[in-house]
Amino acid sequence: MDLPLIWFLIVAYLFAGFFLLEGFDYGVCMLLPFISNEDEHRRMMIATISGFWDGNEVWMITLGAVLFAAFPSWYATLFSGMYPVFVLILLGLIVRGVGLKFRDDYSGHTWRFGWDMALCAGSVLVAFLWGLIVGNILRGIPINAAFSYAGGCRDLINPFSVASGIAFVALFTLHGMVFLNIRLTGEVLQKAQKLFFPVYGVTLIIAVAFLASAGRVAGLFKSPLASLFSIAAATALLLIALWFKRNSFLAFWMSAMAIVFLSVAVFARLYPRVLVSSLDPQWSLTIYNASASSYSLKVMSVVAIIFIPGVLFYQGWSYWVLRKRIEKSDLEY
Repeated sequence: MDLPLIWFLIVAYLFAGFFLLEGFDYGVCMLLPFISNEDEHRRMMIATISGFWDGNEVWMITLGAVLFAAFPSWYATLFSGMYPVFVLILLGLIVRGVGLKFRDDYSGHTWRFGWDMALCAGSVLVAFLWGLIVGNILRGIPINAAFSYAGGCRDLINPFSVASGIAFVALFTLHGMVFLNIRLTGEVLQKAQKLFFPVYGVTLIIAVAFLASAGRVAGLFKSPLASLFSIAAATALLLIALWFKRNSFLAFWMSAMAIVFLSVAVFARLYPRVLVSSLDPQWSLTIYNASASSYSLKVMSVVAIIFIPGVLFYQGWSYWVLRKRIEKSDLEY
């Protein structure tokens, strides 16, 4: 049994699940200032994610824990090299968490408007920085012969990583938009539907441009599997508009599949590497030279088999219980 490969697939699964689930609540917060100026409508928008957002962030915590335990060298090089980026992500998450908890504690317009802007800005920042990280992982970062990060902050800011960050913001915004369309009712739903096609059009253009640049800069299409899933992601985005008016729930799953397919394409292109060295390909970290001992992976596998099904069942059950659309009567005054 190739345990490093199995845990590489688990990491890819956690990345895809995290981006799928956190993507829509980032998107909802990014849309707060744009769909409606009415406080009641914004409260309904926030209510659509109030039962999910903190549970979704557990995927990020789990991802960090799995990287630390299964691939300690990957964890060490990634977090040490991109430490400033992760600090900014943490700050953005703090702003989001505080805003979602404190926004409705006071009814003043300035108070709530300020938190709405903070939620939007924090979500844009976090989404952009995750895209920046993925872009750098695909493009390659300066890793030396000791498998340590040998660059600075400036090495993380380049045209491709910035384009990747913008693509993540656009894709999560669209994902949040279609999520709102399966959760809202009344006037605010009509306003969200009016904004759908502009958001969709911009996102499609950005996504296609990003895929083209990923093919040129990061060789995304050199891997047949990565190429296949990239095309599938673009197809899913195209189908969103076709099905939107007929079945908004299907549109949500199309945007979800676009995120999953793009995540799979990234990991398919990386394999068997986990971090690409821009200094020398031989200094890249792979699933084998970055993994923990065989004994550690075996123990983790047993723990995962026992606990993961229960966690997935619980989260799936919570989504089922909270599946109904949000109405004005659901708001607490």
